[in-house]
Amino acid sequence: MDRRLNKYKLNIYLMYGYWFFHNLIFAYVIERLYWASKGMSTQQVVYTEIIYASVVIILEVPTGSLADRWSKKWLMVINSLFVIVEFIILINASSFWHFALAVSVSGIAKSLASGTSNALVYDSLKMLNKEHSFEKISGRLGFFDYSASLLAALIGSYIAYKSGYVSVYLLSLISVSICFMITLLLSEPNSIPIEDKTQSYAECIRESFNFLKLHSSIRFVLLFGIVISSVFIYIDEFWQIYLSEIKIPVLLFGVISSARMLSASISGIYAYKLKDRFSYKNIFSMLIIIFIVSILSASFIKSYFGLIPLVICFIAFGLVEPLALGYLHHRTDSRIRATVESFQSLVLRAAAIACGLLFGYFSTKFNIFTGFRVLGIILAVYSIYYFAFKNKHI
Repeated sequence: MDRRLNKYKLNIYLMYGYWFFHNLIFAYVIERLYWASKGMSTQQVVYTEIIYASVVIILEVPTGSLADRWSKKWLMVINSLFVIVEFIILINASSFWHFALAVSVSGIAKSLASGTSNALVYDSLKMLNKEHSFEKISGRLGFFDYSASLLAALIGSYIAYKSGYVSVYLLSLISVSICFMITLLLSEPNSIPIEDKTQSYAECIRESFNFLKLHSSIRFVLLFGIVISSVFIYIDEFWQIYLSEIKIPVLLFGVISSARMLSASISGIYAYKLKDRFSYKNIFSMLIIIFIVSILSASFIKSYFGLIPLVICFIAFGLVEPLALGYLHHRTDSRIRATVESFQSLVLRAAAIACGLLFGYFSTKFNIFTGFRVLGIILAVYSIYYFAFKNKHI
């Protein structure tokens, strides 16, 4: 393999490192407890989620187009810089507006990387003539993602127990700094002809929109991923509160978080094998049933046994992203790859706002169990649409 191709192969390994250190965040295991210690209520946390989603919605498509027209590598570099700023703000936060600023910076970082990272991986594989391996690589990226989160949860919960919440945020700042250095080593995949890069940003966005408009099957699959993810966001964000409500001590949060991360990472690795054995229609149908049953079960089981459906939920979610994004990228041209995925992320954030308003209202008015129950009902309502039209669109 010549030197030119070696740099694209190196991109894949660098992205493994990027996602490892991007998620080696020791603070996440006690994040909600830290925010609560600073006076943040559940409703205020939901407000920050809405602020975050709003920032992403505004910037999502323009930054996706920027990645396609300018540089995927440098958007990843700038993304990492914003993440560093985010943690500096969080370490010094003492009011709602500090947290609001932090999530705004996080939203900018997310919009820069959303679509860009997957497009960089897919185009690097394309330069190696291995784009058919995207689901496999995506699953492995998820493995490094979840493995880092698992390790960080184990270490973070112990350090938080011994040294306090701020210590784990300082350690997390080191991780995101390493992540920044990794992005500097990435190479730009030259999968788009120079003449195609002369297309304006407005034309790129318009072409991406028309592409989605013409492909109903892609829209249908992306909607599946959007609905599942917009609900799962609040399972992922508030599982700590759920554990606290069922009287599980903080010292065990790391072990439980490790179990959920490990289960999701392993399922993600084998997602591509499911695609080869079963149809997308059958896989997605089974997944939506699993999500509905798991979330509703957790909302009614107010004891340690509620952990079982939660872990099952994480196992199922590990399969969603590699399969849904693989379906998209195999059918999308490199000229608009990041922009098209950015449209998906934009709609996801809008859906997350709607779910968040409902979840926040019922969780605050009643309790976390009612909030989870509302999420399960949202999925059940969507499933009516999914099963009514799956034969037509998949």
